[in-house]
Amino acid sequence: CSCPDDAVNTKIASLVAVIAHLSRSRRSPSVHVHIDDPELARLLRGPLASVGAARFHFFNTAAVWARAVLADPAGPLAKPSATPRVLVLGTTSLGRAVVVAAARGWHEHVRSTGSGERARIAVAGADATRVCADMAERYPAIPRVCDLIPVSDSHATGFPARFGDALGAGPGSVAVYCCLDDQSANLAAALDADHRLQGQAPVFLPAEAAAAALGPLLLGAGRIHAVALPAAGAALELLHDHMREALAREAHDSYLAQRRLAADFGERPADRPWEELEETYRRANRRQVDGMVDQLQAVWYELEPRYDWDEPLLELSLTDVETMARLEHTRWCRERRSAGWKPGQIHDAARKIHNRLVPWDELPEQDKDLDRAAAKSRPSMLAQAGFRLARDPAREDLARMLHEHYLEARQADGTDTPSSIEWSELSEPARERNRAAIDDFALKLAHIGCRATRRALGPSEEAVITPAELETLAELEHQRWTDERRASGWSLGQRDDEARKHPSLVAWPELPESEREKDREQIRAIPDLLAAIDYAIVRDDPERRPRRRRPHRTRH
Repeated sequence: CSCPDDAVNTKIASLVAVIAHLSRSRRSPSVHVHIDDPELARLLRGPLASVGAARFHFFNTAAVWARAVLADPAGPLAKPSATPRVLVLGTTSLGRAVVVAAARGWHEHVRSTGSGERARIAVAGADATRVCADMAERYPAIPRVCDLIPVSDSHATGFPARFGDALGAGPGSVAVYCCLDDQSANLAAALDADHRLQGQAPVFLPAEAAAAALGPLLLGAGRIHAVALPAAGAALELLHDHMREALAREAHDSYLAQRRLAADFGERPADRPWEELEETYRRANRRQVDGMVDQLQAVWYELEPRYDWDEPLLELSLTDVETMARLEHTRWCRERRSAGWKPGQIHDAARKIHNRLVPWDELPEQDKDLDRAAAKSRPSMLAQAGFRLARDPAREDLARMLHEHYLEARQADGTDTPSSIEWSELSEPARERNRAAIDDFALKLAHIGCRATRRALGPSEEAVITPAELETLAELEHQRWTDERRASGWSLGQRDDEARKHPSLVAWPELPESEREKDREQIRAIPDLLAAIDYAIVRDDPERRPRRRRPHRTRH
């Protein structure tokens, strides 16, 4: 969808999502949607990675061109070896995208090598002072590693007369990037820059494919590099898959790091570097990336642009890691079964038999650790792609509503406890216990092959919790509550909050029926609580037959 109007593009994309939903196809269409505002395009990538059956890839042409011109092998940032001194002509969307991408590339180089050198990036344009100030404020890591110099005394469409002052003297790799909106003016600026630099530095000119093909004839033997986007197939990779491919590589690196700890490392077909990996396993890594956003949303995280590249990475909780590991294994099993694989005692690719095509609870611990390591590495992987994780506000809303449900239940049965007070009066530790219960929602649902997701196109695909699953989840809730109490110093005994004694600190079979019913009530409330924030429970494996799962017992 690449019409000039963002509203038209999003309308077309939404219609595709509706058609995909109504078709009930097993295949998920990929919809590339152009958004004119580069920041909005980045913001939409996280929360709207998928809607129903459709997967959306939001892109901005300025960001696409910026990646293309900076990746040119003749440029100083393709493989930094010397301190870059860069002049960007134009404060357009493309000009700003080039500045940010160049600064980020140098930031990664500095942080990985420990270099103390500062890049020099000059920006020429009538409003360069304001634009540079805005970029330095939005991306606080830029001024830590780069000198951002505005050149505002030049014509908006010309090469600055005092370009030497802008680029500075001394060693370094000099380059000019022409980023004006008007192609004719951009070509004139490139010719002017090449003339003034006397061929001593490359000048990069984004050009349509036809113009780029004529570049050697039009531009003579100078240092002007006319950069065109690649042909259709490769261009789609620039639109979205550059990030997907990078994340897929990161996912595979995480797998290899964990596998190297195993005694049988090297015996599995996937135990190879990315460059030597069969395409089948590369595709599997890409599909793992596709499922990542859904799994993060299931544990109440949203993706946001990471403006401060030095910001500390978020550390996921053990519950979040375990939940996403379960969901990832469920996704992998579903993917394998849909491709015709069957479970067996051995791994035989020729006959499509896999010994790890089993429920999570039957998976060997070393294989569980592979999924856990992949889940744990996600904040780092996403940071490489320019994203950070932030808590979904829905988590706090759910915690409050869960407490309100508890209050209603206690009022109904006439029970008075220290927690029978309004949310606003509740202590922070007590609120945190409610949040922990919400976090455990996702883990419980993963036990029965389900997850919570935002409602997209109607309730027809929502899962219904069966009576057997209800009993399993109630038992899991009791186990969670028991573990939480024991970890806080509580022990079995007649109810005494001061002495931290509670009569319900027993195994599920020993729990009185009245207390079991309280746990069931909480589980029954989950669908309604989720519906109140426009979430629903979906079954990740619709063909899976529900069965009772015994929760793991923790000894105290």
